[in-house]
Amino acid sequence: QLQYLATNGGNSIRTWRTGPKTKELMDKADKLGLTVCLGLWMDHERHGFDYNNTDAVQRQFNAFKKYVEEFKDHPALLMWGVGNEVETNYTNPKVWDAMNAICKMIKKVDGKHPTLTALAWPSNHVIKEILQRVPNVDIIGLNSYAGLKDSLREGQKHGWKGPTIVTEYGPNGFWEMPKTSWGSYLEMNSSDKAKLYGERTDLIKNDQNCLGGYAFLWGEKQERTRTWFSLIFNGKNISAGVDELIKSWTNKYPRNQAPNVTKLVVNDKLAEKNVELMPRQIYVAKVNVTDDNSEKLKYQWELRHETVAQSIGGDIEEIPPEVEGSIVKIGTNGTLKFKAPNQPGKYRLFVYVVDTQHKIGHANFPFIVR
Repeated sequence: QLQYLATNGGNSIRTWRTGPKTKELMDKADKLGLTVCLGLWMDHERHGFDYNNTDAVQRQFNAFKKYVEEFKDHPALLMWGVGNEVETNYTNPKVWDAMNAICKMIKKVDGKHPTLTALAWPSNHVIKEILQRVPNVDIIGLNSYAGLKDSLREGQKHGWKGPTIVTEYGPNGFWEMPKTSWGSYLEMNSSDKAKLYGERTDLIKNDQNCLGGYAFLWGEKQERTRTWFSLIFNGKNISAGVDELIKSWTNKYPRNQAPNVTKLVVNDKLAEKNVELMPRQIYVAKVNVTDDNSEKLKYQWELRHETVAQSIGGDIEEIPPEVEGSIVKIGTNGTLKFKAPNQPGKYRLFVYVVDTQHKIGHANFPFIVR
């Protein structure tokens, strides 16, 4: 995946934390000519960390100091990412004091690489806390999706005069999308998401105070669904979002682009219609796709239970199990006959469309069985 990034115009990666594999990652990045925003994961209050516990705060500080000493002269190091969205659901302002102590230590031990902290939103309160309590942070990172355009201006509005970097961006987050009548999020298909990657990269490139951006996510991650933020599947299947990023980086699309998914319906209905199915009945799904070599496309279908996860801030989620015996017949040209599950409940149908060069399009369809 890093090789693909380096050979297609990408020049930097961001990590959230350090660990046993950091040295291997840094060496590989350097070999490929990539730089790294190296993350130091400050533990969150919402996960149980107590910033009143001076011993715990000191242990965290000491662990980070070892990493700073180890990697400060590494040729791949671009900057230090000190904390990621530590303000999420926090109440103890001492987190900012701990952050400043870490940033101050970095300037003393390293001195050559800037410090950054990534925020979920640069609110008036958070920016004021940083200005007052964290004078040793150099760059504000913005994790922003649908609100990216406003986010780029928000910090300056509240008094931040330093540079910014967009530390996460991509399609609309699930929290920014409409739901079905029973509360399942409606997800864009891969082609609609790809357009947003392109548009939002342009926003970043055209902002004079912004140094650049890190698209989310160069890999695969379950976050409400397996497909919501994932750009690469199974380590090799490349989505249309990557094609748009390559276009932004190199001013030209790759020769072979991902299949263009335009619509997924069940019994000719869109997911926005709040589709209810009857148990054990047979239904027909169809995905509309355009591709230069459409006759060689492979269609992969999955029917899964809907997630029950309510996590925030990218916390780990389990991939919901598949419903066994649901796939009746995979037809040609993107059609599927499937059997609705026996048990009432919330479900989601996924389709993956893969070409012969490992380019992938995808869509999914939430429904309920009554």
